[in-house]
Amino acid sequence: MSALMPVHREYFGEDQEDYIISLTSYGKRVYETPKTILSLKNQHKSTVKIILWLGKEEWNVGNIPVTLAVLVDERFEIRYVEDLGSHKKYFFSMKEFPNKHIIICDDDYIYPPLFITLLIESHQKFPDVVHCHSARRIKYTSAGDFLPYKKWTFSKPDAQRFDYKLLPLGGGGVLFPRSIFSEFDLHQIRHLIDEFKTTDDLLLFALLLAKGKKVHQVDYINKLFIPSYPQNKYLYLAKINVPYQNDVNWAKLNEKFNLAQYFLQERVVGI
Repeated sequence: MSALMPVHREYFGEDQEDYIISLTSYGKRVYETPKTILSLKNQHKSTVKIILWLGKEEWNVGNIPVTLAVLVDERFEIRYVEDLGSHKKYFFSMKEFPNKHIIICDDDYIYPPLFITLLIESHQKFPDVVHCHSARRIKYTSAGDFLPYKKWTFSKPDAQRFDYKLLPLGGGGVLFPRSIFSEFDLHQIRHLIDEFKTTDDLLLFALLLAKGKKVHQVDYINKLFIPSYPQNKYLYLAKINVPYQNDVNWAKLNEKFNLAQYFLQERVVGI
């Protein structure tokens, strides 16, 4: 018998109904999304429901790719909503399913079979925090000045992986416990989205800090995530966000929420 079987019996029974896998896509990326959906539908021992949120201004039931349409079943559905950019991956799931734990991921990866298992297992152990596979360590000086985003290193699980200072990355999968954001929080987020349209990770993290919520990084399997199609087809946002726009947006979020206060407590360089 596999050593993983006790884990699956404990965490992958009826409790799976308490979780939703949520993601979005846009433009030509939609034609590649079936690869991601298939990898999510074929998670080991998983029956977690999957919802793909598409902008109704661009997509509808009559023009989505056939390769995506044929995957729709009792576990996978497509919903057409207001186009909130990358924020569609979490916003509507949190709003419409406040009693569910939401697992967000991206549309451009083929996820390894234990991707969901590890997130749910980690959540069962620590139910009140956010869980992720991939994260960046936020770098700052003892004076509380943040270093550029490109110097925020990718994190590996260690003694500090259960921390306020880990930025969870949606592409690696992030599990948000049910109702971590209240109806009021979501109302606030909706008003902020227009200003931070391309930086969902940073906006959510700023709000987690403001609410005093910790992030826990699970066992490091990030290298097992396979891009679902050649990188040159989807690097547009990365080219904008990593070198420049992320720094601009983080500075604006710091001003709005006084984020530096959460990093000045230890006054240690580059934790």
